[in-house]
Amino acid sequence: MPLDSEEPLEYYEKSMFNSEWKAAKGKRCTPVDDVVLSTDKAPPALRDQPPPPPKPKEPPKPKEAPKPLIQGLLEVGAKIHEWAHSQTAVVPEGPGGTLGPPRIIPAKLLPPFDLQDVPKAMDGLNWPVSAKLQRKWFAGELNYPTTDKGAVLGVNQDGQPFPPSMIDTTTIKMDWLLRFPRAKAKLDELLNERLFNASAINELKLKARNWESSPYVIDTWARCEGDWQKYHRTYQYQLVNVDSDLTSKAIMGVAGSVTPILMDDLYGALAGFSFYAALSKFTYFNGRLEIDEINYYARDVFTFHDRTDGSPTSKGTQYLGNWNKHGLIVVPAYAVLGEVSTAKMPPVARYGRMTGGHVFYTVRNRDYREWQLKHRQGGDLVLYSNRYRMRLREPMVFEFRR
Repeated sequence: MPLDSEEPLEYYEKSMFNSEWKAAKGKRCTPVDDVVLSTDKAPPALRDQPPPPPKPKEPPKPKEAPKPLIQGLLEVGAKIHEWAHSQTAVVPEGPGGTLGPPRIIPAKLLPPFDLQDVPKAMDGLNWPVSAKLQRKWFAGELNYPTTDKGAVLGVNQDGQPFPPSMIDTTTIKMDWLLRFPRAKAKLDELLNERLFNASAINELKLKARNWESSPYVIDTWARCEGDWQKYHRTYQYQLVNVDSDLTSKAIMGVAGSVTPILMDDLYGALAGFSFYAALSKFTYFNGRLEIDEINYYARDVFTFHDRTDGSPTSKGTQYLGNWNKHGLIVVPAYAVLGEVSTAKMPPVARYGRMTGGHVFYTVRNRDYREWQLKHRQGGDLVLYSNRYRMRLREPMVFEFRR
């Protein structure tokens, strides 16, 4: 169906009674062309900046002589008389004013919805971590990847690693991640099935080629001096993906990028991310690797980069939902279109009603990237959770030929 038609579209919405998302049965939304998503609001102050110098103290103002009592009473009386005869003194009927159907607001008079209003809408959905990351992104210095590899490794538009201010190690907590059953199931899979499977052993063997032989125990975190990027690059050897495998992508595509289980604060904050296993304490001597302890943690690159690998999906820009200040709805037709095209996706009016609470504005990856280029601000982030150490009951031993 052409998106410039006025035929109503199906959409998904959050239940009023629980956290489930489902198709709004018997309800439709209509594309509208006379309103647009705003990006005009001034950006927030840059974070991580030195405080401004204190303002010089103003000289004290001379005190005015007190007015005579009679003069003060006359002035108050004059102000009361003026108010009583003004239009602001008219009281509306009833406690909420005149009742009736919602007023249909002409499109040009609708209150604008700005991209920077999305975090506030996330607050309303009870997505606190998603909202926090969005606000941090808007307040960051300009930082974004331009290649698919850069989006994975954290390499920015200048070909440089993301600066330290874009490495976030405090927002994502492991305890928060494990509140979501699908995340916990994936971490269990990593620790119980993949920790030392064939692919993990092969990766350890490749890494061992760069190690010096030594009989002493290596404390990897101490050796990296707490540098998360260096530690991850050097000692991570196994991972498991969450919400980013092909099955999840297929489910989300069919359902319009949403199923009842996926549309929550975890998906809003991280979408697809990974749990990783990395060496913590080990010895490597004469080709013999003995592992005593590992670390596990989550990592994600918080970016609005669209793929550029030439695949069919690289021709699109990811659809992120239709938003207004009250929340979010998801239009499946837009989600499918966003996978393969950058064509215009106009805002939609729920029930066809042009009111502030019923018009929802389409938001896509490219809207965030265009905001960055317009305001020269907005920083993509590398996110790390806190790491957990796991002492092995018995050391794992592998013999690698040098």
